[in-house]
Amino acid sequence: VKDFRCRYIFDIRDYSGILKIPGMKNRFKAVLRNSFANSISSIGFKEWLPHGCDYVLSHNVQVESCKAGMNINVREPSNVIKILTIGAIRDFESNRRVLDGLGNNARFLLQFSGASETALALQKYAEEKGIRNVRFTGEYKKAEELGIVQNCDYINILLPRNMISDYLMSNRFYLSVLCRKPMIVNEGCTQAFYVKKYGLGIVVNDGDNLEDRILEYERVFDKVRYNDGCECFLKEVIADEECFVERVKEFLK
Repeated sequence: VKDFRCRYIFDIRDYSGILKIPGMKNRFKAVLRNSFANSISSIGFKEWLPHGCDYVLSHNVQVESCKAGMNINVREPSNVIKILTIGAIRDFESNRRVLDGLGNNARFLLQFSGASETALALQKYAEEKGIRNVRFTGEYKKAEELGIVQNCDYINILLPRNMISDYLMSNRFYLSVLCRKPMIVNEGCTQAFYVKKYGLGIVVNDGDNLEDRILEYERVFDKVRYNDGCECFLKEVIADEECFVERVKEFLK
């Protein structure tokens, strides 16, 4: 603020507990107000960011990927529904809910792809409960990611309810849309806003029966309508990114 007023871009990618430190909110707001621009990766961040500041949206996805994701073939309903949890598997309870709700159900195959202590704990839990329709594939290379996603039917993005998870946009969200695999998200979060707006998957409440919600979605699934929703979302992302790029160009000038 002292030496670089209006000569920096402040980029915000997550909520941080540092804002709970006494006096930090005022310093944080001063940085926001004295920047050239403030970029955020989710519109949900505006719920906890200071009001009266200017924000520009910059998604966690490349424009080239969005353009390549247009006119992709949509999945066909299958007898065995494959549900994938991929990436940073951090929360035990939300993923345990998937195991408890769909474990040993012949209609479903569950897959967890990603290496973490939580993934190991979930694998141990599944073994203890005798859950047989689940596999843990562990760490994977980035180049393998699309292939893993293309081999599933749904992407699980159920997350814990807290200040971080409620307002973010996860990488899995974009993977879901780009690969045309409907997602499963929590009610009340930013991701649920987009799922409802564009018809991108299933929004579940805490008390919902996961099996019933998925089978009902399968029963009424309209792949043309779903694909249209995916393309509309990607067009919105591209438009947001173009605005962000223009702000960066202004900054460089």
